[in-house]
Amino acid sequence: MIFCGNHSNQFVDGIMLMTTVPEHKVSFLVAEKSWHRLIIGNFAYAMGCVPVARAQDKAHRGTGKIVIDNGGVVSGQGTNFDSQISPGDKLRLGSVLYKVTKVNSPDSLTVEMSSDDTADCVVSDPSPFDILPREDQSAVYAKVLSKLAKTGTIGIFPEGGSHDRTDLLPLKVGFALIAYEALKELDINVPIIPVGLNYFHGHRFRGRAVVEFGAPIYIDPETLPSYVEGGKEKRRVCSELIDKVADGMRSTLVVTPTYEDLRMVHTARRLFMDRGQVITAAKRQDLSRRFAVCYKLLLDKFEREGEGEVSNRSL
Repeated sequence: MIFCGNHSNQFVDGIMLMTTVPEHKVSFLVAEKSWHRLIIGNFAYAMGCVPVARAQDKAHRGTGKIVIDNGGVVSGQGTNFDSQISPGDKLRLGSVLYKVTKVNSPDSLTVEMSSDDTADCVVSDPSPFDILPREDQSAVYAKVLSKLAKTGTIGIFPEGGSHDRTDLLPLKVGFALIAYEALKELDINVPIIPVGLNYFHGHRFRGRAVVEFGAPIYIDPETLPSYVEGGKEKRRVCSELIDKVADGMRSTLVVTPTYEDLRMVHTARRLFMDRGQVITAAKRQDLSRRFAVCYKLLLDKFEREGEGEVSNRSL
């Protein structure tokens, strides 16, 4: 199976998951950068982790500045595209990534727009950029598939990095590729288990936490031909699987727009409970989630009725 968890406490999350499912030896995918760090790398090796080289760890500033039109053509000023960039590399401007499909000349290349709304990806003002070199992950996938073939268990934090937000970051495609490759190469439809790691005081020693598991998610075997076809069809089915897993992960978390909203939800939960009432952490988590869902419904209602910004006081 593949455990997919949120990542809010960098080196604690893996330990939390491992100690919650002691009957499984979970092999985590870890950043190669962490794998080579003293002590952390030693623990990762002992735990049977699989190192993954990440493009963002090798990112470097490109020469010159660029603009990008709505057709995905990048025009450079003072650039050396033909010597610095290869197809498959990515350009990064701020938080937006563009995959390079073709290098036309030292000052022109073509990229794959990262959004259906191309207007969001247009860059009109000459801007500096970073280059993220393409990484060959074939060896990583071979190790992971070997573990799955031996009924192993894989642990992934598909957000790609730890954070302290109340919602998920966009999920990376890696776990979807692993699941589809297992179905394609091994004829194994691997269950993907959403995991919610909920910390009540994430930065406090011995703070309370709830680890919650969602219903297993399986690939629809009828989508395998689309994956094998490649191109847009492969991206489509992988995106659909990512959306399903993201929904499954959110079902195990208390998701609110901001921390202010999360504090309000917890306050409402405490007011709702009888004074002195003692309940388990799991039940407390479930009650918080119910209040968070109701809060979202109220926000949607105010927006539909044109009430404008909603404050906690107005609720």
